[in-house]
Amino acid sequence: MRKVGFERDTYAEKRQFLGTIAEHVDFIRVASRPNGKFPALLNGDERYQSSFVDDDRVDFVHYFNQINYGKTPYITTYETCVPRYWNKSAFIRGCREIVSDKCLKIIAMCNNAHLGNDGRMNVISDADKDIIRSKSMVLHPPQEIVKSDLSRFNNIDPLQVVFVGGDFYIKGGCPCLLALKLLVDAGYKINMTIIGDVRNVNWNYNIGGATEGTVKAVLQFIDENRRWVNWIPSLPNEKVLELLAHCHLGLLPSFAETYGYVVLEMQAAGVPVITTDIRAFPEINPDDCGWKIRLPKISKDKLHLSHAIIKNSIVLIVKEIFEHAEVLAEKSKASQARIRRDHSPERHAEVLQKIYTEAL
Repeated sequence: MRKVGFERDTYAEKRQFLGTIAEHVDFIRVASRPNGKFPALLNGDERYQSSFVDDDRVDFVHYFNQINYGKTPYITTYETCVPRYWNKSAFIRGCREIVSDKCLKIIAMCNNAHLGNDGRMNVISDADKDIIRSKSMVLHPPQEIVKSDLSRFNNIDPLQVVFVGGDFYIKGGCPCLLALKLLVDAGYKINMTIIGDVRNVNWNYNIGGATEGTVKAVLQFIDENRRWVNWIPSLPNEKVLELLAHCHLGLLPSFAETYGYVVLEMQAAGVPVITTDIRAFPEINPDDCGWKIRLPKISKDKLHLSHAIIKNSIVLIVKEIFEHAEVLAEKSKASQARIRRDHSPERHAEVLQKIYTEAL
């Protein structure tokens, strides 16, 4: 029986390994030693992406976005980059931990993350780059198919649109509202469901440009358009999946993203999605499954332009859907087929079993 340690049990960990693989594996909760043990050059955020585990009970630890400065061997799965440090000295120090023998494997969730990691390694030696690349691989998250009746696409009057996001403003929620309002005012029959608390703004990473005035305006918009907008501040994941099974179109035109789990969940329910073209979206939302909006590189001076591009693109796409409703049904079938092919939980478990076996 392999004894695999884990430090956190968040949604990400449960999706990536805790809820995916059970055969011949005994998962054991481990704890990091006090922060004083970390290298002094790490700041608070960088320490959160790090651990200091010395635990003889486990063969190795499987982390998510973290690396280990302790003696216990480890594997890490990551969303965007690893080590997740922006300070040059901290990055170089973290890379030494990855180069060491105790780092057994680093698993990128998508090709974008994998290539992005290589692009940040120009500050380390070619020999270290080769070692890190030899430990690297890509493994997309698993996703179960959501039972749903695809005959719902025989009638899109009204079009049932859904937006799911923990950060409404970073996920492109504002241009979604403006786009759909233009369509509703033009006579198109649309119902929109928003799942997520629009009152919350990530002020530390406010790439969507929201202000307190923006939040007030969104709340007023929802209140004034209750005829076609349904806002659900919070909903358990199983209830989200049940709701998705009755929707026609998903929206997630994010300004920034780590991966986009909800795109997989929408596709698993046969819901085609409109996304932007950032991060993993080109990989998980190909043209036969949904639509991608091409954004300019995000910057403060181009943020207004990006909002306008998203809004105008959604208007054009939804108009096309009403003119050619069969496209939705085709993309719905392709979405579920892609989930079965590329995100099979059984296949994901097999790959993890192989990684764990080789690690020992």
